[in-house]
Amino acid sequence: MKKLFFILFFIAVIPVAIADKCEVTSHKEICSEIINAGLSESEEDYLISDIISDSKYYPDFQFVNNWNKQSPQNTPPDGIQKYSKGFIEEAWIKILAVMPSVLLNNTLLINNSGELLIGSDYTVNIPSYTEAGDCKTIRNLEKKSEQVNVYFNQMYKGTGKTVQYSVSYDDKTNVAIKADYIITVKTIISHYKKKEFCTKKNCVTKCVYHSTENKIDELIIDDVVIAKIDNPILDSTFKIKDKYLNTTKANLTFSEFASLRLTFDNSSFQEDKYLFSVIQNLSPLTIFTIKAEEYNTKEAKNLAISGNNSYEVIIKDMDNCKIIISSFFANKNFDCDLTFVSNKINISTDKLVYNEDEIVNLNIEPKQDYIVKYAEQEFKTGGNLNLQAQKNYNKIIVFHNDKEIDKLIHVKNDEPLDILFSVGVFAGTNAIFLGLVKKYWGAIL
Repeated sequence: MKKLFFILFFIAVIPVAIADKCEVTSHKEICSEIINAGLSESEEDYLISDIISDSKYYPDFQFVNNWNKQSPQNTPPDGIQKYSKGFIEEAWIKILAVMPSVLLNNTLLINNSGELLIGSDYTVNIPSYTEAGDCKTIRNLEKKSEQVNVYFNQMYKGTGKTVQYSVSYDDKTNVAIKADYIITVKTIISHYKKKEFCTKKNCVTKCVYHSTENKIDELIIDDVVIAKIDNPILDSTFKIKDKYLNTTKANLTFSEFASLRLTFDNSSFQEDKYLFSVIQNLSPLTIFTIKAEEYNTKEAKNLAISGNNSYEVIIKDMDNCKIIISSFFANKNFDCDLTFVSNKINISTDKLVYNEDEIVNLNIEPKQDYIVKYAEQEFKTGGNLNLQAQKNYNKIIVFHNDKEIDKLIHVKNDEPLDILFSVGVFAGTNAIFLGLVKKYWGAIL
């Protein structure tokens, strides 16, 4: 029962109203338990809808596609509007399903290619009454025809009740899917009139053929479904940021997704942003649609992960690293970039103490593009740079991307004890050396 109430709490779907509710489910035994649990009809329908398919984190398009294609396309859904014209009666049309599709927040999301199932039907009722002025009226059906034409944003895409389509719209494009139903009925109507025939003896009135009328009835009706293209560009990267001892820190970046999988031999991370269920959207027809509910879940195994728009991953074993990122209708695999270039930057100078205007030979490793700031001037360098020592400027600042590294030097001046003071500043990060400097400075004073 706990499982049943978990499903009831998180899944809200349209009730399934079919003769045998358990017939369409993947778990007939569980369905029977639900039926016998003493729940209300609406609660039964919620729970049964959730066990129609086992797939909860991926839309089960194959199941929906196979099931929908078995449903009759000439049975009118409840509440469908019907039309008549001339001898054409009870004509109706309905776009039954767009496959694949996902219903999210009452918006139908579709792929750039798929299939439409269209239901339609009509009847022909040829009356037998005698028209005014006739003594007899004979009506014969000569020809009847029907045709369904499908349009995406007014662009013709095919004919028939099952139509394959392909479009090249960008992600988030709104699409009006229209199905025109054209019915034509041609009837031959023979009119008979009374005619008097006279002889020398008497006159006789007879009902004889008079004329023929070709009656053509044409009725055009349509159905429209509004949908939105869901075709985001899938992308993801995994790059090593740093290594220490046997632990690796890496950045995982990604585009918009419905599900994300990062796997290694002994570790994994998965994130799913939706739960999926199969619902019935028409009655009495058993036509299914997949419904998505926003419900973010994350699961990490043998790794640490943090962040929002991108993730920082800390892991030990990176063997067989793989990334799978999925939207509603597509998924894509990406290789992990396991190359590592140390981001430690080493800065050195040829000396520690310089005379004013003396050349400072600056060396930066590794060799790459840097910005160097010294004496209120900026220089671009690939790693080697000569600077002219300036009085009162004892700090060289190196910039690379978002990093800033300082290098201290000493430029001599004429003030007494300047060298000793400058060496103390230069070695400020060394607590022992700084203590010695302070000691001798105090002794001299």
